[in-house]
Amino acid sequence: MGTDEFAPQRVNQIVDGYVSEIESPMENHLKRFYGTDNTIFYSEIDNLKYFFDNRPQYIDVIVKNNFPEYSDSNSYVEIE
Repeated sequence: MGTDEFAPQRVNQIVDGYVSEIESPMENHLKRFYGTDNTIFYSEIDNLKYFFDNRPQYIDVIVKNNFPEYSDSNSYVEIE
């Protein structure tokens, strides 16, 4: 169930891509509003990556509890 699209490695690469695009503007923004401390930005990025790294185990439990007919690893959900 989304194991390829939402794989932590793939999602973290996407996050890294966004970070590389907004890192410089964010540093300017944070400097303007918070002084020279930009740790808040990197802390939030770390929180995002932690979430994506740990999401699969929670998704499996949610699917098994709420959609038992799809909890078999050989079952697929078709979206029209």
